Amino acid sequence: MVEIYNKKKFPNLYDLKDTNPFFLSIGVLIGGLLFLNISNFFFGKIELFYTVYGLLTWFWLRFLEITTNFFVRKKINFFSSFSYSWSLPIIVICFLGFLNIKLPIIFISIIAALDIIFFIFNALKNKILFSIKYFISGLILGSVLIGLSTTHSTTVMWMEQFLHLGTEFPADFMRDVAYVNSWSEYGVISQGYHGLLPEVYHNLYIFFTMPFINDQVNTIKIFVIFATLIIPPLLVYGSSKLIINMGHRYISNNWHIFLLIFILTFSAIDYVIAQRSVMIATLLLIAFIPLTYQMVTKTSNHFDIIVFSILIPLTILARAYHGLFLLGISIFFLIYKKFSQKIIIFLSIVISVSILFFHYRSPEIYPETEFIIGYFKYFLRHTHPYINNFLIPILIFLFSYFMLKNKNFLNKKFYSRLLKNKFNFFIIFNCLIIIFLSLRGHQREIFYQLFPFYWFIFFFVITPNFLNFFFKEKKLLNFFKGNNISFILIMIVFLASLTALKNYGYGLYSEYGTIKKSIKSIRVLNDSWKDKGGNELFLKNIDIEECKNLRFDLFCEIRTRIFSVSNFERYSFNFAPRKILEKVKKVKQNLKGNTAIYISPSNEYWDSFELSSTYKRERYYKLSRYFMIEEKIPMIFGVHPKDKRFYYSKSTAIKYSGDLKELNMIGNSEKICSIGNKLKIDNIIIFEKNIDIYKIISCG
Repeated sequence: MVEIYNKKKFPNLYDLKDTNPFFLSIGVLIGGLLFLNISNFFFGKIELFYTVYGLLTWFWLRFLEITTNFFVRKKINFFSSFSYSWSLPIIVICFLGFLNIKLPIIFISIIAALDIIFFIFNALKNKILFSIKYFISGLILGSVLIGLSTTHSTTVMWMEQFLHLGTEFPADFMRDVAYVNSWSEYGVISQGYHGLLPEVYHNLYIFFTMPFINDQVNTIKIFVIFATLIIPPLLVYGSSKLIINMGHRYISNNWHIFLLIFILTFSAIDYVIAQRSVMIATLLLIAFIPLTYQMVTKTSNHFDIIVFSILIPLTILARAYHGLFLLGISIFFLIYKKFSQKIIIFLSIVISVSILFFHYRSPEIYPETEFIIGYFKYFLRHTHPYINNFLIPILIFLFSYFMLKNKNFLNKKFYSRLLKNKFNFFIIFNCLIIIFLSLRGHQREIFYQLFPFYWFIFFFVITPNFLNFFFKEKKLLNFFKGNNISFILIMIVFLASLTALKNYGYGLYSEYGTIKKSIKSIRVLNDSWKDKGGNELFLKNIDIEECKNLRFDLFCEIRTRIFSVSNFERYSFNFAPRKILEKVKKVKQNLKGNTAIYISPSNEYWDSFELSSTYKRERYYKLSRYFMIEEKIPMIFGVHPKDKRFYYSKSTAIKYSGDLKELNMIGNSEKICSIGNKLKIDNIIIFEKNIDIYKIISCG
C-alpha cells in the first residue's frame, strides 16, 4: 500500500532533497509542544488538543514543502514559487475567518498523522538520516527560544489560569481577545466595553484567528498556541528558506549560522509571537520579500505583479506600519515595469491609500505628530538593542558606500548610472522610505515602523547582488575563504546570544518580568506577599493538605508553595467578577438577541483586581473587558472614569455614551434602551450595589 501511495499517486510527496530547514522547523515545533505540555502539566492540566494543533502545524509545513517543489517543477523560479506557496494558506485562512468558517482541525490532524507515518517509513527505507542533527538543533532552539521568551513575553502558557482572578493580564492581549470574540460571536469588530460599537483596528489578525477556534479551544488558548506551536516553526522555516536561496553562496552554505544571527537580532521574534497584528503582518512580509527580489533582479510575469499587488493592501489591514513600508516600495516599480504592470501596481496603490484614509480614521493613539522630534526622542529613550541603535549606522554605511564613495555623486551621470542598476537603486530607495516614515510620527511609533525595514533589508544585504557590489569578486571570495570570517561569525553569534539572554533573563528576576509579576499577582490575593521585600520563591507556612489527596497532580505542592494557591479556577469563585459572571451565564441562556451587562459604579465589582495589578492604570481597563473575554458578553456603559487609556477607543466609547454612570444619571428604561439599540444590544442585565441581585431590561 505504501508503495502505491508513494510512487504511483504521489511520486513527489516524499522527495527529501534539501529538507534541512523543514527538519529544523519540525524540531522547533516539537520543542514548543514539549514546553507547552510541561507547563500545563505543572498547572495540573493535560491538554490533548495541543498535539492536534501540532499536527496541524506539521501539515502546514508539509504543504509549503510540497507546493513550493510543485511550482518549481513547473519551471517557475523559486522566489515566485515560495511566495505563492507561503501566501496561499494565509489568504485562505483569513478569507475563512472573514466568512466565520472554521478549519476542519481534526480532519487535517488525521491527514497529518498519516503523512507522518508515511514520511518516517520513506525516510527509514531510504536510510535518510542526514537531517537528524537539524531536527535535534531545532528541538533545542525551539525549547530555549520559547522558554526564554516566556519570561518577558505577554503571551504565556498560564494566561487562562490567571484570567479568572483578573491578575497580570496585559491590556493589549485583552483587547485582541475581545476583538476576536466580538467578531466570532456578533460579527462586529469591537472591544465590547461599551456595547457592540464597531471600531477601527488592524483587522486581519482577527480573521486569521477565527478559523482555529472551536468549542474546546477558545481565543486565549489559540493565541498561546500561535506563540508556542505554529508561528515559531513557520518563522524558522521561512527565514531558513530565504537565507538559503537569496544569500550569497557562502551564506547559503552556512545558512544555519546566519539564521541564528537573524533570530537573535533583527528578527525581534519575541515581538512577532507576542503581538498578533505584528505576527500576521510579518507572515505576509515573508511572502513579499522573495517576490520583490524576483521583481527587482529578474523579469516578472503578470501573475507575480498581481500577487505582489494583493499582498500590499492585505499587509496594511494586518499592520499599518508594515503596510506603509510596502506601499513605499511599490512606488519603486512604477519606474521600471512595463505599462500594463504599472496599471496593476497603481490600482494596488490606490486601494492601499484608500484603506489608510477611509478604514484607519483619525488616530487616537498619539494625537501629537511630533514630526522629526519623535525620531530623535526614540533613539534617546528607547532601549531595544537592535531595532534602535543600529539604524543610524546602517543607513550611514549604505549611503557612504553607494553615494559618498563616488566622488562624482553630485554629477548627473552618476544618478543615470545608478538608475540603470535597479538593485542598488532599490536599496537606496528603501533607506529613503524608512527615513521619511521614521521622521513622520511619535517616538513610540518608530519602533514598529522600523520593524519591516529590518526584516526586509537583512535578506537583501546577504544577496550576491549586494555583496558582489560591495566587494570586487576576487576580494569577496578571498574574504569569505579566509579564516577570519569564521571567527567573525562566531563572535557575532556569541555577542547576539549574550544580548538576547540578557533581555530574556531580565524577565526572570525583574519586578516587571512575567515570572515575578505572575507570582506576586496571585500571592497578594492570598495575603502572602511582602511589600517590603523578603519574598522567597517557595513559601514555608502554607497549607498543602489538599495536595496530599491528589495522586496524579505531581506539581501540586510545588505550585502551591510558589503561588500560595493550588487551583486558580476554583479559587476565583471567591471574587466578585467570577460570581457575577456565573450568574450572567445562566441568565443569558434564556434571553433572545444580544445581551449586555451593566454594573453600577458603586458595586464591589469595581474594587476587584486592585491588589493584583502591577500597573494600577490597567485595573479598570481589565474590568471593563472581563466579560467579553471570559464569556463573549459585552458591557454597556463600561468605560470607567479612572480608565486613563484614551488610545484604546475610550474617546469613541464616551462619544456614544459608553462611560460608566449611575442608572438615574443615564435615564429611564426607554432612554437606556435607545442607547442600547444603537450599540446592537437587545437585553441588559443590571447589577446595582449588590452582586447577588440583578434585574433585566428587554430592549428588543
